[in-house]
Formats: sequence, structure tokens, C-alpha cells
Amino acid sequence: MVLTIKIKHLVAAAAVAAASICLAAGIQAQTSGAPSGQPSADQVRARQELEKKLGISTAQRTKIDAIEGKYRPQMARIQEQMLKLRQQMITLAVSADKEVNAVLTPAQRDKMKQLQAAQLKQMQQQGAGNAVKR
Repeated sequence: MVLTIKIKHLVAAAAVAAASICLAAGIQAQTSGAPSGQPSADQVRARQELEKKLGISTAQRTKIDAIEGKYRPQMARIQEQMLKLRQQMITLAVSADKEVNAVLTPAQRDKMKQLQAAQLKQMQQQGAGNAVKR
């Protein structure tokens, strides 16, 4: 289970890093909540805010749109692959956790649950702290 939590944390960190890169480049990432290839309302808002801060002109906006159109299909394919790989990682982590738990004594399993709960709480607090800093 510790492995599952660590993998989920790493996946979340990778997603945040990828989203930051996309936002900085002005490229809209696809989300499961939006139609294929379309940005979410939050992404549109974040992009508009970034463009305003950077003072993007209409001519620049046109060029950025062309760049996004060029890379969007490739990024969508990679994102789909990432989702599949994430599911595979979770499946493997669950299997590993089951096997590890089978080796542990009942007392060790109880202690493991406590440690995992503490680790999850710490990660959630760190995530909330990061959200406040933004």
C-alpha cells in the first residue's frame, strides 16, 4: 500500500509538472471532463490570465493557436498512453501490496495501515499548502 501511495503521489506530481509546462508554453492540455481536444473552462481562464500578464498580441495569439494545433494531436495521443500506463501502474501496485501484506504479520499490517494513513495525511496537507501558495 505504501507503494500505491507513492505511485499515486508521483503520478500527481508528474501531472502537475506537465500542466505547468503546457500552461507556460500556452498549450492546452486535454482533460477527461472536456470534449476531445478542447480545453476545460479552468484551462481557458488560466490561459487568458497568462496571456494578459504576458501582454500577448492578436498576432502572437494567432501564431500560438497554430503551434497548439500542430502539437495537440500528438499530445492527446501521449496523454491517452499516460492514462493507460497509470492504470497499469496502479494495478501492479495493488498486486504488490497484496503480496506484501500476505508476508506481514497481523500486527505489522495494522502498523502499515497507520503509517500509510499518516503518510496520506501528510501528502494531503502538502498538497493543500501548495494550492494556497499558488
